[in-house]
Amino acid sequence: MFSQKKPRSKQEVLAAIRKEKAAHPEPSPADTVRLKLLCKLSTLPEMQGTDSMLLLAEEALELALTIRTSPGYEEPAIKKNTEYWIGECYDLVGDYQYARENYAAAIDHYIGAQTVWAKQGNDEHWATSTSKIGSVYADRADYSKALEYQFQSLKMTEKLGLEKNVSVNLGNIGITYALQEQNEKALEYFNASLKIAEKLGNKQSVGVKLGNIGLIYSNMNEFEKAQEYYERSLQIAEEEGDEEGVATKLLNMGVVYYKMAGQVKSADEPGSPDVLKRSETYLLRALKMFEQQDNQQAISQTLLHIGQLERKQKKQAEAAAHLKQSVDIAEKIGSMADVQNAAEELSDLYSETGKHELALRYYKKYVEAYDSIYSEEHTAQQVRTEMNYEYEKETALQAAEHEKEVALLEAEHKNKRNVVLLASLIVLVLLVAAFVYYNIRKNLRVKEEYTRQLLTGQEKERQRISKELHDGVGQHILFLRNQLVKLENESLIASADETLEEVRSISKNLYPNQLEKYGLIAAVDAMIKKLGESSGIFASHDLEAFKRELSAEQQINIYRLIQECVTNAVKHASATALRITATEAGRNIELVIQDDGKGFDKQKLKQAAQKSFGVLNLEERVRLLKGRSALETSPGNGTKWTFIIPIQET
Repeated sequence: MFSQKKPRSKQEVLAAIRKEKAAHPEPSPADTVRLKLLCKLSTLPEMQGTDSMLLLAEEALELALTIRTSPGYEEPAIKKNTEYWIGECYDLVGDYQYARENYAAAIDHYIGAQTVWAKQGNDEHWATSTSKIGSVYADRADYSKALEYQFQSLKMTEKLGLEKNVSVNLGNIGITYALQEQNEKALEYFNASLKIAEKLGNKQSVGVKLGNIGLIYSNMNEFEKAQEYYERSLQIAEEEGDEEGVATKLLNMGVVYYKMAGQVKSADEPGSPDVLKRSETYLLRALKMFEQQDNQQAISQTLLHIGQLERKQKKQAEAAAHLKQSVDIAEKIGSMADVQNAAEELSDLYSETGKHELALRYYKKYVEAYDSIYSEEHTAQQVRTEMNYEYEKETALQAAEHEKEVALLEAEHKNKRNVVLLASLIVLVLLVAAFVYYNIRKNLRVKEEYTRQLLTGQEKERQRISKELHDGVGQHILFLRNQLVKLENESLIASADETLEEVRSISKNLYPNQLEKYGLIAAVDAMIKKLGESSGIFASHDLEAFKRELSAEQQINIYRLIQECVTNAVKHASATALRITATEAGRNIELVIQDDGKGFDKQKLKQAAQKSFGVLNLEERVRLLKGRSALETSPGNGTKWTFIIPIQET
């Protein structure tokens, strides 16, 4: 079966979608092909972050949910496939809403995906969707819920042994603690995450973890360490072409230099202008990149730091404008932590400049944001979540140890009590098993030997008849032809030539003389040339593996395998092209015979195998070669036979 190029471009995928829609106008399980194409289209690079991506993902989700109500959905394989794509669609729509900072919509769709994965028992996908929910809550500054979901995801990925996912979860937990300025805890989780990323050799992930650790050292006013980690992280982001990562590291570097400037009391002090200028350069570069990426939350945070820098530079009007813009964006996207930080800064600025009414207004915003983030219930819930995770982990270890001890004691007791009975039972089972095994092996050897003798007898008889036709009948016809030449009877001469050629053809089909004289490659080559001349099929071959020494029995059996498949391609498949390859794979020869014919239903082949001598002959020869075979075919998609044949020393 010749492979066909899968659609890759947007235009090709759209064309395939239109074709599928025309073929299945009414909802049915067949629509899963269109469903996959819609999902593929929505994830193409040129669709990322566009409204078209959301429309495609929502169309895919609507189609998937419609298939649930179509006839045939309850068939187990169809139901499983459909539900998988429903989960994928929920995740896709959630990803879009999260990228657009529509947090409530993102959570709803991630929960939809999480529910599907739970019903399917797909723990890995469930953990991924759960982690995404935690990240959204963290961005909304609902830290107790964020940690609840993040620890759930961590527990599952640890159970599954998915180190890459464990690293991601540890990093997300570190971010949640960092957002609350719990620096020691954040550093603990970031270092654990970095250790796994370095072990896995995931360079981009290592860069992210280094940046996170740099942020913590910056928060702890250890600026030299912060710069060290940021510079390593920035270098990796630039090498990987990660524009979002580069922008984030530029923002972080700007904040570090601003904090370094904060160690002096005035912008007029020696050394301060240089530090402030560096901070400004990094922050403005970061803002420009975030605006190009339309990253609203990052824009809000960068504007906050620019406003802080301008306050220190005594640019009060510019600072007020940037800080107000930061508050407005944070309120729009529902990021309460950013509202709190920018509102507090703006309230202080207005207070300093005598605008007390505005100062009070933004102080109220600060207090409201603070209360929504740091309520007592939220704080208590965070502690409970982490303690539950640690407790469950410790309890599970203790329970496992206890169960192990109990199991060992019970096993020891039973062994002492039943050792004689168990030994007797084992001996009896071994005797029965040995008897059964001996009989099975004996029957298999008898059957294999009978098959070998039968096929060997057939080949000898074919060889005998072939020689008699060539040496006997062929010679008589040649003698008659020579006599006719003397009589100059052209019509009878032509008839004699035709008869002689037919006898030689029958002789070669019965037994290929090239195989005995020149080897397997020459015999197959002659077969292919004759096939091209007689049928017009384009045939090619690469028989490199047959150059090694093979026994006469191996050669004739391999030749007959090829002959049977070629005959089927000509007689039954209506093929126009045929390809035969033989390559060495370790201590095996991999023989592949592939045509572009009409193919067939494999189920029908199983039925035909009960009465088709050709199929039985093929199976027996594979068995005698101690090999195995695989068939790939379906109606309209050609046929591909693959034979794995062990190389036996001659």
